[in-house]
Amino acid sequence: MALMGRRGTEEPNPSRRYAGNALWLLAGEAVGKLASFVFVIIVARGLGALRYGFLNFAFSFVPLFLMVAAWGLNIALVRAVSRDRDRMPELLSSAIALRLALGIPALLLALSIAPFLVDGSEAFLTVAIVGVALLFDELAGLLGAVFKAYETMRWDALVTITNRIGSTLLAGLVLLL
Repeated sequence: MALMGRRGTEEPNPSRRYAGNALWLLAGEAVGKLASFVFVIIVARGLGALRYGFLNFAFSFVPLFLMVAAWGLNIALVRAVSRDRDRMPELLSSAIALRLALGIPALLLALSIAPFLVDGSEAFLTVAIVGVALLFDELAGLLGAVFKAYETMRWDALVTITNRIGSTLLAGLVLLL
């Protein structure tokens, strides 16, 4: 007897669905890591040692503060949405509000400490831009949590791939200008 989904269509065998989801996650991570590697090569060559150091510092420093905005929120969202899919819009909007309520003060704290650790406006601006980008990345992670709750890893993987390849292409384009 076949299992019927919400739309009245036949759902695939659970083992096949799990394997498919695992393959999508593996493909998303593999392509994402490869694109990130190319991104680092492009950016490191284009920026030079000093500016690449600013960027590397920003990518290391800001997450120390933004982790306060995460604190298990993605896992809690996956659990809540998978239990009650009808409440997804309410749960997602609450998670976004909570992430912003914690993330903005955390980012502001990082930006208030950064001038004591970096020298010059260019380095500080790098920290600020990367900080805002990382906060948006944290928000995007909530969408990935919803995809996981719905067990549609294909979309999570495609978002990861698009994000990483898009970032790499934009970095290359900016450095060509």
